[in-house]
Amino acid sequence: MKIRFILSVILWVSITLGACNLSPNTHRPNDLTIKKPLLEEVFADSTYQPTGVAIAADGRLFTNYPYWLDKHKYAVAEIRDGQPMAYPNVEWNSFKKGDNGLNKFVCVQSVVADDKGYLWIVDAAGIGLGEVYQKSNKVVKINLSTNSIERIYRFS
Repeated sequence: MKIRFILSVILWVSITLGACNLSPNTHRPNDLTIKKPLLEEVFADSTYQPTGVAIAADGRLFTNYPYWLDKHKYAVAEIRDGQPMAYPNVEWNSFKKGDNGLNKFVCVQSVVADDKGYLWIVDAAGIGLGEVYQKSNKVVKINLSTNSIERIYRFS
């Protein structure tokens, strides 16, 4: 009796799996298939370490580079024609150790574009993942229409 029950279960499982046609190499044209998105490389950087990417509603692309290594060029960049350009300007991207970091990007960790036309920049100001540099940590709100800083949120 027990063996008959076990054989019945095995038969049922075999029929069920066969009906489901779980073979990975079988293509059934009537099935809905998930289409893989086409990816297009628009920017690559193997010299520095970008950690954030933001795409504005108008398609503008931004990235950020934390100050983790001594080799450091930009904190925030807009990618134009495949090339990084200091954003919003060179002055905000000109920080060097020893500078006052209140009105410069020190160690940006993230960039986020919202649906209201702003780019938000999180500057943790911890060079090389260290302590906050001279109380320079901040969140910067930039108006993407004017490319100007609208507000700086500072933290004690």
